[in-house]
Amino acid sequence: DERDPNLVYAGSCEDSDIPMYTGVYKSTNKGTSWSQVSNFPFRACREVSLHPNDIDKMYVTTFGGGVIMSAAVVVPKYTISGYIKDDSSTSFQGVTVTLSGGASSATVTNGLGYYEFSNISSGTYVVTPSKTDWGFSPSAKNYTNLAASYSSQDYTGVYTGVTYGISGTVTETGSPLSGVTVTLSGTASKVFTTSADGTYAFTKLLTGNYTVRPAKSGYTFSPVNYTYTGLSSTQAAQNFAGTSGAAATYIISGYVKDLLTTDGIGGVTVTLSGAESDVYSTIGDGYYQFSGLAAGAYTVTPTKSAYTFTPTSIINATLSSDTTGQNFSGVVGSVYTISGYIKDSMNVGISGVSVALTGTLSGNKTTGSDGYFEFTGLPAGSYTIVPGKENWEFDPTSKSLTGISSDQIGQDFTGMYKGSAGFSVRNNIMNPLKGGKVTLTYNIQTAGYVSLDIYNLNGVLIKSIIERSYMGSGSGSVEWDGTDKSGTIVSSGIYIARLKQSGSVVTRKICVVK
Repeated sequence: DERDPNLVYAGSCEDSDIPMYTGVYKSTNKGTSWSQVSNFPFRACREVSLHPNDIDKMYVTTFGGGVIMSAAVVVPKYTISGYIKDDSSTSFQGVTVTLSGGASSATVTNGLGYYEFSNISSGTYVVTPSKTDWGFSPSAKNYTNLAASYSSQDYTGVYTGVTYGISGTVTETGSPLSGVTVTLSGTASKVFTTSADGTYAFTKLLTGNYTVRPAKSGYTFSPVNYTYTGLSSTQAAQNFAGTSGAAATYIISGYVKDLLTTDGIGGVTVTLSGAESDVYSTIGDGYYQFSGLAAGAYTVTPTKSAYTFTPTSIINATLSSDTTGQNFSGVVGSVYTISGYIKDSMNVGISGVSVALTGTLSGNKTTGSDGYFEFTGLPAGSYTIVPGKENWEFDPTSKSLTGISSDQIGQDFTGMYKGSAGFSVRNNIMNPLKGGKVTLTYNIQTAGYVSLDIYNLNGVLIKSIIERSYMGSGSGSVEWDGTDKSGTIVSSGIYIARLKQSGSVVTRKICVVK
């Protein structure tokens, strides 16, 4: 329809055969998706004609003698969706969500706690989450005369079944010991630090497998830990006795956060391997901690269904102190790489180019001597790459990548140097005995072989600063510290700095004083 380029009508067939799917269809997005028109009494149509005065209506002719019927109206369809998390803000998988009312349906939340009911007609509905031994807030959501889609229809789950506790006291020679980090790991993970009374307590624990372990640098503990298989009752008086003078122990800790929102990711299994082994499950803030670790080599690896983490693991080759900030970023689905080279017209890499990435994620990289740049750990999405460097122009000026779903290598740029050729000397009167140095700056317009040498007034070569090297266009700088080829400080006097490039020679004077 010229009045609305996104609007398309279609009939189900164009001959006398009756197709499996009969009727008239309407698209409001140029055919990307379709809705079936209601109130169409015929098995098939021959032709769909636009209503001249109302873009929401059409005329339809059938195979039964060219019957023209009045305009029919598309039945709108809607979606209800949201997330369910527990009271620690951890995504809640496995919750049954029921739709009742104008239509009935049921679904189960995925690993992100997400649920969705789509293709719902107008009507009155109730959405209700349920799971054995859990209550939800709100208990249900009502939709009267549904006339729009609803997202962010979220619920919070609270465990209402039987829970248990593990508690005890940490002592040294019978007296309470403060500052002890007591770690619970297994089905749930928590950390408790003892105060002056030496007590610790973990509450609201579900049936499951757990390990409780105390740690304090310079202490050993007896027992080393308590383990529980199929916890089914509260465990009190789970006491530890500490002894000082032991070898130092350390902590490894960090956060696992969403790459896009920077929110903590709960329900991540963080595995420690190496000199000792342990497992920690993050809660809503994404924090994890391994304590009481002896010196040694360790690897920390996060995992969660549907997530990809960057880095995939962190290696502590020689743990010898508390190591915090061992952080990971996670994103649902795969992650990709965008990379390329920035070179001049002679195919020489351009160093020092600032490459800006914007879009789904943002970042900045600087090219090395080979002109290479790389952005890793990028989620699917759209991105723009823009290179920049003073006195340079780039072709293309930028690159846009829409909806990436694979690595994007070979995103190359060609740079053109727009600065003027030249050779300058800074601090050309210097005393090498006092640490003085000369800075030699050069600008090269065309790639080629470059030499930079220091001579005395008799034309004797004192030192080669740049020995005939192939260089690309651009600017650079080097220093001369007043020494000769053997590293000996030269005599006081006048010296000549000689730059040779592409057949041209430029000289500058340097005065050495002592």
